[in-house]
Amino acid sequence: MNLHTIFSARTYIAITLVLLSAAKLSAADDITNEPIVFDDGGETAVVEGSIQGYQIIDYVLSAKRGQAMDIRLQTENTATYFNLIEPNKSDEAMFIGSILGDEFQGNAEFTGNYKVRVYMMRSAARRNEKADYQLSIFVRSDPTLF
Repeated sequence: MNLHTIFSARTYIAITLVLLSAAKLSAADDITNEPIVFDDGGETAVVEGSIQGYQIIDYVLSAKRGQAMDIRLQTENTATYFNLIEPNKSDEAMFIGSILGDEFQGNAEFTGNYKVRVYMMRSAARRNEKADYQLSIFVRSDPTLF
């Protein structure tokens, strides 16, 4: 093999890897954003939905610093979780459901729009599983209510 052939093979492999990475990134960018609409009184919202495969839904809710938040996910699919992402963050979660469970209770550290990201673990997403779920969100001004 001469130097030109080796360079061409390496260039081909590099281009292929870049294209595959771009395809993965575009798939990860397919996140649906849904605003949370609170019931009368502005403290409670219950959302019923479903995801399938690699589908991801970000539920966006507004909270003020110090407000108590209680977020619960109910689903029969054991590979479906939610993460809680602080305002002005894109992927850095303050709560990771796959590690910490199906309920978050805590206070908003910042004022702004929080994202509740509902997703399926990769193993289940690869099998194109479907998960029906109920997401209950409580945001209250009194931080001692929970």
